[in-house]
Amino acid sequence: MALPLTPNKNRQLRRYTMKVAETPVEGGIALVELASGTVVVAGADPALIAGFFATPDPASMTFDPYPLDVMIWLAYPGSTFWIEGTSAPVVGNIGNEYGIGVSAEVAIIDIADTTNKRLVVEDIDTDWGLFEVSVLDANRQLGG
Repeated sequence: MALPLTPNKNRQLRRYTMKVAETPVEGGIALVELASGTVVVAGADPALIAGFFATPDPASMTFDPYPLDVMIWLAYPGSTFWIEGTSAPVVGNIGNEYGIGVSAEVAIIDIADTTNKRLVVEDIDTDWGLFEVSVLDANRQLGG
């Protein structure tokens, strides 16, 4: 399983209601979109990205003052995230746009996908093997 995505710059966390019957992986950070005001777990390369799931599955919680509510890290202008990729980061990745994949409901940057571009690489960390990415303006569902 890939490491969970980590918010970095311009972090914005918001509470939304999760769509009934969604079952995100506990501890994973899924790619999400909003549908009729509720959070839906998205697959690879969705046209619109609201952000990334940041809380446990509400069904797994023994006490929750806001049943079915979840927190998501929003994909806003200026927000960046540290994320694993399908290969190790190299300096040549910086500034390039790639697709976004999903590994066990954890978002990863798909370096091989230069067709379904959703993310731009802002920086890399070769020590940790991570990419600092932002969601492309055309694909941000909120604040695009």
